Amino acid sequence: MALKKYLISIIVLIVFCVLFFGGLINTKIEADNIEQNKHVTIAKITNTSSKRRSGGVYYIYFFANSVYTTFESTADNGRGLVGKYFEVNISTKNPEYSMIQLDKEVTNTSSIKEFNTTLNRLKQ
Repeated sequence: MALKKYLISIIVLIVFCVLFFGGLINTKIEADNIEQNKHVTIAKITNTSSKRRSGGVYYIYFFANSVYTTFESTADNGRGLVGKYFEVNISTKNPEYSMIQLDKEVTNTSSIKEFNTTLNRLKQ
């Protein structure tokens, strides 16, 4: 009986390690892909999510006549960011790979107006 519990514990630990390190590797691959094929565009924060110690933001952007909606974890809960615009680095090779730059808010009204006009056209 003790051997069975030990084996189950080892299997659970191995599965956890594979998932954890697999996630780290995937994050590194995405970051490298963005860096090698970088394009900067505008994203709009559409929603936030908060958990006990972290949170994240949902944002929308477009590239090559396609609209992308994604989530990115943040150090805080992102409150107060909904409806604001920020620069986002995307990969031209894999546009679904993106990294929002929350330290680079876009406040230029003509850029925001152009973003919204194009986004509305693409959503139709």
